[in-house]
Amino acid sequence: MGLKYNKEIILAIKKEFQTSKLKSKIVCLIIHGSGFFYQLDDNKSDSDIDIELVLSRQNQNDYQIIKGIVLRSKLRIECQLRYLNEVETKKSLISFSSYKVFMYFAYANGLCLIGKNIYKDLIKNIPYETIKKSLLISMQIYFKDIRKSFFRGDNAYWVNKNISYALLDICLAENFLDYRQLGKEAILREEKYGFVRPIIKNYSRFLNERDKKVLAVFPGKYRNKEIYEEIFSVVNKIFMIFEKNYLNKHT
Repeated sequence: MGLKYNKEIILAIKKEFQTSKLKSKIVCLIIHGSGFFYQLDDNKSDSDIDIELVLSRQNQNDYQIIKGIVLRSKLRIECQLRYLNEVETKKSLISFSSYKVFMYFAYANGLCLIGKNIYKDLIKNIPYETIKKSLLISMQIYFKDIRKSFFRGDNAYWVNKNISYALLDICLAENFLDYRQLGKEAILREEKYGFVRPIIKNYSRFLNERDKKVLAVFPGKYRNKEIYEEIFSVVNKIFMIFEKNYLNKHT
């Protein structure tokens, strides 16, 4: 897997970390997400490069060093930092809670710029039930955040992002999309449509014509960063459909 898009910026990020005081502690530096598959526009405020950084141990100034690298980038960087013990130890809180462990597949499918991609081995030992639990936790948080972000007046970008990620988690939990393909172009392509297409296709028998029309309009609002208030009641309905389906299977 080579770099086709945003090569100059990505290599500059790599060099920054390689020449930083963090160098000896970097277990892996992974780029994932749309920045790997599409050319990003550094004039757009929502264009960013997603990186996963794993360090072997903690030092006092880690945060300051990372923040300096992030702020010097020409393009906004979304950097997630983890220390090795947080993801590798079975007795860690991440392991116990299963929070966001399904995202390990996105990191495993990313491009490792420095070190060894430890997520390729970690995903081999995650039980399917743990993935399901992780998705349930995540979708409930996004569902809550749809309401919270709208009520506090967040801009349309964040409101719509919460909606699209909540729908993604439903698609993954229902196997409308394959969680093992996270971080690959097929799923990123669906993100441009707010993940409504698999919902319309697979929940069609539960949705009325208005629901389908509202869902069909949402991707345009999502891309144009416009709040579309009609989507809220439809998303509520979709969650009720998922909840009923899930509980019927598991209770």
